[in-house]
Amino acid sequence: MAKKKAPPQLPADFDLQQYLSTKRIIPGRGNPASNLWIIGEAGGSHEHDKRQPFVGPSGQELSKMSNNAGFTFGEVYLDNVIPFQPPRNKLDLLDVPVETFYPLLQEKIAKFRPNCVVAAGGTALRALCGVGGITLRRGSILSSRLVPGIKVVPMVHPAELFKDWSWRTYMIFDLTRAFEESSTPDKNLPVRNLIIRPSFQQALEVLDELSHSPRVCIDIETRRGRIACIGIGNSKDWSLCVPLERRDSSSYWSESQEAELLRAFSVIFENPEIIKIGQNFSFDFAFLHGYRLLVQGDIWDTMWMHNLLWPDFEHGLHVLGSFYTREPYYKEEGKLWERSWDEDMFWQYNCKDICVTTEVFDALWKELETRGLMEFYKLHYLKQMPKLLGMQMRGFRIHEHRRDRMRKTWEKKVTQAQAALEAKSI
Repeated sequence: MAKKKAPPQLPADFDLQQYLSTKRIIPGRGNPASNLWIIGEAGGSHEHDKRQPFVGPSGQELSKMSNNAGFTFGEVYLDNVIPFQPPRNKLDLLDVPVETFYPLLQEKIAKFRPNCVVAAGGTALRALCGVGGITLRRGSILSSRLVPGIKVVPMVHPAELFKDWSWRTYMIFDLTRAFEESSTPDKNLPVRNLIIRPSFQQALEVLDELSHSPRVCIDIETRRGRIACIGIGNSKDWSLCVPLERRDSSSYWSESQEAELLRAFSVIFENPEIIKIGQNFSFDFAFLHGYRLLVQGDIWDTMWMHNLLWPDFEHGLHVLGSFYTREPYYKEEGKLWERSWDEDMFWQYNCKDICVTTEVFDALWKELETRGLMEFYKLHYLKQMPKLLGMQMRGFRIHEHRRDRMRKTWEKKVTQAQAALEAKSI
């Protein structure tokens, strides 16, 4: 694997203004007093020629999507992190680090202080917030590190549309969210009561209360092939994480206490009258089954619900959370825990999954009803869940010769259909 090229170093006597005087600058355009700014990476050839940001093909698409989101370019301010066109449009060909231009952007934002800034692409996200992962953080409501107190909503750069058109719906959503956020400088992020490190008595009391709830959301975290903790709750506002083992693999509770807690869980899980909610619940189901915790009754999987409503989208919780909640992207906290071994972070992560999944479930439930798909989901998803989970646990038989015959039959039909379609297009 080739080594990543080291960023260029600035000479000790580097003068930014003198350096910029040798470039064809592409100034920002629009209304800098606007409450909404859109910041991209750098100009391309069209921007270089016209000396305006976002006038090329990707800018034209961004303008159309902005109209879909409820505003026009004339109402906002547009600019880039790098105020000129890089050589061959490649940042790694710049003769100075990208960070060289951060102070220019910082000065502009600090002067006008818009309520919200759209970070269009990974370069803008790193400049404004000091983090990467644009495809993971898109749609989140973040705080700027470059200018503290400024809200940032990341979106994938519109140039990505020419590689994958499916990004368009995500981009319109992110622009819509940013436009809504521009009405106030306040973040108004959700405040959730995450109960970690419960006492034995506290855990039992919460589980007893949930045993009388019409629904519960369940999520587990695992490590080394065992359940490390079980999260549970029935609201977007609070959740409980019950640890089962510590990071050194020792039991969190005494043997009798753990047995009592697992019995309390089983009362909830085995009650067919309690609706069970989960995200990709087949994973949790298999581990819980291994602990003799048998989940019975209706199981509503937010991943499946979203699959029916939006089959062309990703269905991970980070995507669902960005669409249906105001919780900023947090899924990296699981990876951070792996590096830092911070138990509290690990358990809070588990609790957040419960709250976010519950909030997503409520939104998806309403969307299924609004779009008239509730009965379809119950018939084709909900009723099939027990069979699919059973097959996951037991496996199923395959008649290999019949499968091979069917494959050949359908391959022939597909070939014939393709030939007929091509004949009609000639």
